[in-house]
This record gives sequence, structure tokens and C-alpha cells, in this order.
Amino acid sequence: MAVACAAVTASLAESAFFGHTQGAFTGARERQKGFFEQAHGGTLLLDGVELLDPSVQGALLRVLEDGRVRPLGSAESVQTDVRIIAVCQGSLRDEVRRGRFREDLFFRLAAFQLEIPPLRERSEEIGPLLRIFLQEEAGRLGKRPPALAPETEEALLAYPWPGNLRQLKGVAH
Repeated sequence: MAVACAAVTASLAESAFFGHTQGAFTGARERQKGFFEQAHGGTLLLDGVELLDPSVQGALLRVLEDGRVRPLGSAESVQTDVRIIAVCQGSLRDEVRRGRFREDLFFRLAAFQLEIPPLRERSEEIGPLLRIFLQEEAGRLGKRPPALAPETEEALLAYPWPGNLRQLKGVAH
């Protein structure tokens, strides 16, 4: 399950991540599972984890420590078994140094780190990736993927791709 952390506001984060019971707040008409319960037995991808509000970071750390969530309005905790993949646009370590990300949460998330260089430093991957994205889009539309002209490929290789993979995928769509 993928979560765009930038889209999770501080005011809704607890309900979004941990769920809520019926009547927990105005408009809570039924029990709602949060991200952790929905991802139980699988993987929760936190895209843009550096953008999480500090209060959410603390709650997230607590869940990672004991594997339990307490839905809003509930007196009972729920055990969850979730693998976390945290994605950061820059350096999460730099966010810790700047005081924008909790150091204890960083160390909890950083058990295995994989740094992927920007697309502009991996130009040999642009052509194959674009072909994959074009194939996916053509399949979705029920068409055959277009062939790339050599001058198109040259232009794509020369472009710096500041938006990285998302930008390249956008070009294919």
C-alpha cells in the first residue's frame, strides 16, 4: 500500500494512519481501518516521508516500536505486521540535521538504505525505462507502443530530468 505523505494533513493523520471507530469524531459514521491495518501482512510505502508532520512522526515511531495501533476512539490496540519502505526526495539524514525529522525515527527507518542517483546520472536507463512506460500506457489504451525516433532519443538523453522518474513517466503518458 502506497501513501503520499505530503497529502496526509496533520489534522487527519492519526485517523488516516491508525483508523477510527464509529463516533470517534464528527462525521465518523463507521469503523475505518487506517493505513497500518489495511497493509497488515504486507508493505506500507511512505512516499515523501520527510514531509510528515512532527506529531505524526512521533506516533509513527511508537507504532514501529511495538507493532500496535490504536484507532481513534478505541480503548483497544490492534496488532499489525507491516514492512515499511520510506522514500525521501532528498537526504533524510540532512532533514534530521536541519531539525525537520526525528532522529530516533530516522534510525528506526534506516535499517537498510538504498540511495538511487538522479535519473540525469543514469542516462543509460532513460531509453529502456521510457519504452517500459510507453508499453504500459499503450496497453492501457489498447494500442501498440510508438517507436522512438533517434533524434527523440537524443533529446531525451540530453534533458536533465529534474523531476526524475515521475517526470519521465509523465512524458510517456
